[in-house]
Amino acid sequence: MSRMARRRALLIGNQTYADANLDDLPSVNADLAFVGQVLDDRRIGGFTEIRSLLDLTANQMREAIYDFFQESREDELAVLYFSGHGTRAIDANGEFHFIATDTDTRRLEHTAVRAHYVNDQLDQCPAAQKVVIIDSCLSGGFATGFRTSDPTPKGAANGDPVRQISPLESRGVYVVSSSRAGERSFAGRDESEPSVFTNVLVEALRTGEAARGRTDVSVKDLFEYVNTKLRSSGAGQIPVISAAGVDDRIVLAACPRTPIELIAGPPPIPGADLPTASGKSGPPSWDQLLDYFSNCLRAESDSWLSADDDGETFVVLQGSERLLVGDMDSDHSIAVPDEARDLVSDSVAGHQQLWAGYPAVVVQHRLQRKRRNTRVKKQFAPLLIRRVEVVESAGSRRLCPIGPPIVHPAVLSEFMNSDEAAVFVQAYQPHWHAGGRAEMANDIRQILRNDFEIHQVQELEPEFLESTLDVDTPTDGARNAAILFRMPDVDSGPNKKLLADLQDIRAKVAEIPRTALGAISPGAAPPHRAEPEHSIRIVTPLRCNEAQEAVIRSAMTQPLTVATGPPGTGKTDLVVNLVATAISTGHTVLVASTNNRAVDEVWKRCEKLLPGTVIRSGNVANQGNEQAGLTSLTRLSPPDINIQTAALKVDFTSEELNRQRESLGQIALAEQRLLDIARHRAILIGKLEFDDGQRRTLFENHDPKTVARRCKKALRFGLIAKRRCRRLMRRLGFEDEERDPLRTIELLAETARAEVSWTEAIDRQAAQLPDYELRSRLQQAAEAARTASQTLLDSTVRTVAHSNRRSITALLNHRSGSDWAAKTGALRGAPAWAVTAQSARSFPPNPGLFDLVVIDEASQCSVPAVLPLLFRAKRALVIGDPMQLTHIATLDIQGAAAAERMADVSPVWLDRNDMSYLRHSAFNAAERKMGGSLLLDEHFRCHPTIATTASNLFYNGRLTVMTDVRMQRASAADDSIIWHKTDGAAERAKKGSWTNPSEVRAVTDLVAQLSRPGGYQDDITIGIVTPYRPQADAIQKQLGRADIRVGTVHTFQGGECDIIIFSLVAAPNMPRGSIDWIDKQPNLWNVAITRARSQLHVVGDERVWQQRRIGQELLAAAAGRPFEPQPSNDLTKRLYGWLRDATETDFGVTVLGHYTDAVTRAGDGTTNAYVLDAGCGDASPDRHLRVMLERARLRTDHGHRIFGSRVPAWRLYMD
Repeated sequence: MSRMARRRALLIGNQTYADANLDDLPSVNADLAFVGQVLDDRRIGGFTEIRSLLDLTANQMREAIYDFFQESREDELAVLYFSGHGTRAIDANGEFHFIATDTDTRRLEHTAVRAHYVNDQLDQCPAAQKVVIIDSCLSGGFATGFRTSDPTPKGAANGDPVRQISPLESRGVYVVSSSRAGERSFAGRDESEPSVFTNVLVEALRTGEAARGRTDVSVKDLFEYVNTKLRSSGAGQIPVISAAGVDDRIVLAACPRTPIELIAGPPPIPGADLPTASGKSGPPSWDQLLDYFSNCLRAESDSWLSADDDGETFVVLQGSERLLVGDMDSDHSIAVPDEARDLVSDSVAGHQQLWAGYPAVVVQHRLQRKRRNTRVKKQFAPLLIRRVEVVESAGSRRLCPIGPPIVHPAVLSEFMNSDEAAVFVQAYQPHWHAGGRAEMANDIRQILRNDFEIHQVQELEPEFLESTLDVDTPTDGARNAAILFRMPDVDSGPNKKLLADLQDIRAKVAEIPRTALGAISPGAAPPHRAEPEHSIRIVTPLRCNEAQEAVIRSAMTQPLTVATGPPGTGKTDLVVNLVATAISTGHTVLVASTNNRAVDEVWKRCEKLLPGTVIRSGNVANQGNEQAGLTSLTRLSPPDINIQTAALKVDFTSEELNRQRESLGQIALAEQRLLDIARHRAILIGKLEFDDGQRRTLFENHDPKTVARRCKKALRFGLIAKRRCRRLMRRLGFEDEERDPLRTIELLAETARAEVSWTEAIDRQAAQLPDYELRSRLQQAAEAARTASQTLLDSTVRTVAHSNRRSITALLNHRSGSDWAAKTGALRGAPAWAVTAQSARSFPPNPGLFDLVVIDEASQCSVPAVLPLLFRAKRALVIGDPMQLTHIATLDIQGAAAAERMADVSPVWLDRNDMSYLRHSAFNAAERKMGGSLLLDEHFRCHPTIATTASNLFYNGRLTVMTDVRMQRASAADDSIIWHKTDGAAERAKKGSWTNPSEVRAVTDLVAQLSRPGGYQDDITIGIVTPYRPQADAIQKQLGRADIRVGTVHTFQGGECDIIIFSLVAAPNMPRGSIDWIDKQPNLWNVAITRARSQLHVVGDERVWQQRRIGQELLAAAAGRPFEPQPSNDLTKRLYGWLRDATETDFGVTVLGHYTDAVTRAGDGTTNAYVLDAGCGDASPDRHLRVMLERARLRTDHGHRIFGSRVPAWRLYMD
């Protein structure tokens, strides 16, 4: 490849940081200076434009990168260089982040620049050659998010070469990183010396040594030189290179004849001197934002084309296929074919997007069978499509293809399920060169046969296209026809109602501020948390802890509440309690999610309380449920207790529960004070160089109050104080004449006062109730509150339904036309409903129609999917978990960019506010706007070993595990995580996936073992989960059992089984990229692991997983490694001393699945399990003591003579 005449570079360096956790990097200034000099020198880089920026905020970085790549032209080399801190979000998805000067490491994803943002800008940049050079710690992690890169970067541990991907055009991207994904990069020694990596890079270019005899230096030449130098120097960092679409050398610089002495150039522009904000990255209006989301939905539409619309929405192209194969003229475009002139003119006039497609896949018979409709139109869609732009050249219109070919969404959704589609979209790359029609045809044949199982009705010959589209042959399949088309208007399919809703909201933008949607308005500050005008009556027919109650209280008073619900933390209980609270308050409530299972779970739980409490509505399949629920309401008898009486009972029991909680809080605070006094007392005794025996003797012979008073008196007399202090020391038994009398008496006075405080606190503590009594009273109060809440909910539902039976009956009797008016009227008698987000249009798009809307599993919802729900709400709760399965968009980056341009919405703003359709979920957007979320932090589902492993891996250890293993049906005595070793090979399956026959056999044998007679009881549930659909199918076929659920991870979210078998599939013979795809999916692992209540059986190849983080943790857990941090050494030693006289004592063991500080065993078979309570510290005191009491209970099993006890740490300081 020739050296590009136009050569531009953007250099960004961040050397100072506001976050105290980040060290400043003085050498960054030198990095920018030296790189700028070698690129600017006409004998080396000869760059035509260099922009050097220092100390940028995250927003400034986004804008600078966006502007740089957008201003590029096709005939140029664009280089982005970054020097500064970088890190990976290991606790989230492992994505690399560029650290800005204003980055807050506690909120990394919101305050740093994510790799995917830079990746997206690279994808959209028109420059023929692009190079990114990153000099930061962990920078090799950028490649894990480098969508188009080969997943086996050169420079990795095995040093495998880069796999070159055949491009469609003469374009290419290189990413060069200063270190591997898990390595540090080292700065220079001071501000005059560049970093280790940049210093070698600059020397390679300045001296020309990287050229190795050539007259120029390519990116690959430069990398190989730097890689060799750093490896041989023992610098401790290994650079990494990744490539995409590179089919020739990308020349970065010329080779100077002799080493060049660099001349200092202009200093970098400080970020403080840049404009504070750019208008083009400012917030959009609601009209613009709604248009953007509508554009995205239309571009992602799965609408089929109708053969009857030939000439209107598509034309069949003649001759040879040129647009997908990349057979372009010298200006990278082609003339508009004669047969397409009218379509192109109409599309330009209507501002409609054009696409090229080949081959055409006719599906009319398949759709007829699927929809049981003989009148289905003759429909088709191209298998592969490529976006086409109309450009002007020399006064004529020409067609220019943009971006890579992708699979048509209709074909993807028809022939693959969601998880198969997700795997295929991430893995698919075209493998033909520009103009390589034979290679393209072969590639397409393999896709049709192996991935989609689509028949070839006509032989694929892209060089000799059919002149018409054959829809008369009575066989579905691929035709040798290429088309130019515009996506038809979305008048059917899942997006039809959503688009109609967005259009309705657009007409009512002025109403948005009085709805929950107003809380996420672009440009508006986060809504102020309003203080409720009156206290909220919390109604909890199911169990409810403090974190759940905080969410309910917020959802009942604030416009928008965001909550994170990790697996097993009682999310469904929370939603049911919130629904009960809303109903009992006289409010209307709608529960919605894109996940049917989540909606059904809430509805079924409410049905158990009282049929008709929540009406399940939505699609045709749920019309029967809606009718049944409404009918149940019409048949309810009046309540036995009226609402007023039931409400008073709730108030009374709630007050009693609060009193019990306050009592716990007072006790916890008193114990914390005791512990503080004890620690202070111990410190003073240490300073006096006393042991406990000397202290006891002193205060047995002398009253501490008297000692304190006498010490104070002795210190009062200035000149003679020293003599008086020494006299007092002798009277108190201090014979050491070398002690400083003044200092000794000062310490003794303080020690005596501490002794008085300790004695008085101990006396007060003696009157405290024992733990079992505290726990019993709290449990009784909580149970009374639940019973009263059930009564109030029952009374309210019955009363409201009875009083409004006529409106409910009117809805039941509604037969034709829209039922919006009837449904609105029925809300008076049926105030609670549950639908999927796709069925929001079951209700009229009235602003604030519902007092409260609950959006469950919001991490799986796209942003536009929830806008109609928020618009229909006065208040909303958005609850989800970004560490479980997330929203998947099949829209390509070019489609998203086109949607942004058409709506004039800045991608910088979208990324900054987590509102990108392609990248962000509804949960991301809401959490970002609110500045965080409320966390449900108590886990009740999984065996403690499983739960703690998941907590440490995915939630930074923030979950409190409260699982009662005595309630689990699989034996708690068995190991909870078991690894089953396999050593077979993986095999390529259809649909871009994998199977592992040895794991299929291992899983089948394991199921037989678990199901053998005399094993587990009959009602034990077993589930088998795997990342790949073909593996699930193979296991299901081999098992042949309908009673065992087998599926991919995507089909299991929201479900759970007593025993989960997780087949990992990966084997050493798989490409590293395929293994990395599994390894880099923490959400997938999290869901799979936390489906298991009692046991998790992992079937996998240790050779693959023992070097990867999640695999390592599971292997360690299976080996029985302790899984919770040990208490502090001081308390451990004191606990040991406290129990040293016991018959048999062990420390740091598990009891009933839970880590336990110590156990003692008596001769009569009794086991005492001790839980060390180290004090509440800054935590909520009442919750702290409740949790500690519960922890002791969870280690108690009277049938096996195991008794759990809490040991307050202050007790360890008693004599």
